[in-house]
Amino acid sequence: MITIKRITENNKNDINHPNEPFQIWGKLVPSLTEGKWDYHIQKFKHTSQQCFPNYDYQYDPNTIYLGAYDHDQCIGIAILEQGHVQVFIFR
Repeated sequence: MITIKRITENNKNDINHPNEPFQIWGKLVPSLTEGKWDYHIQKFKHTSQQCFPNYDYQYDPNTIYLGAYDHDQCIGIAILEQGHVQVFIFR
């Protein structure tokens, strides 16, 4: 089961993953309702392959980082900054 957790100073290395090709088969759509995080997965009709460029994110406590975890492995992240949202799914 995939769980959504906030990435904090304690696990900030999860915001920087090695750039390896991966299949895009859908997207994770997180939601916050009455203080509880939830998500649903939207699967695409066709898969594609992607590899992210090198980013060296510096952890900023004023930015919200959300990680999608399969057991203890971070498989996707969302970075929420004022006026800007980035979502990456790693598998």
